[in-house]
Amino acid sequence: MGDYAKAIANYDNVIKFNPADAMALNNRGNAYAKLRQFYRAIADLSQALNYKPGFAPAHVNRGVTYAAKCDINRALAFEQAIRLDPQNSMA
Repeated sequence: MGDYAKAIANYDNVIKFNPADAMALNNRGNAYAKLRQFYRAIADLSQALNYKPGFAPAHVNRGVTYAAKCDINRALAFEQAIRLDPQNSMA
């Protein structure tokens, strides 16, 4: 818990072997967000959504990341997450 740099390195290896792994991209994006590397986080989360457009967790995480960087207009990505998974308490 909390070793985000190590998590990023681990997800780098997963993504190296499967660049379209939406879960790994989502998780690495979350780790970047925890380190306040918002541009990298958003890039990974957006890439996850390119590979898996209906992946609600990536929509939620991207919305949270936009909100953390005070980009409220883009934080409205939560709306898509709610449509995809209305029971998701994070959305």
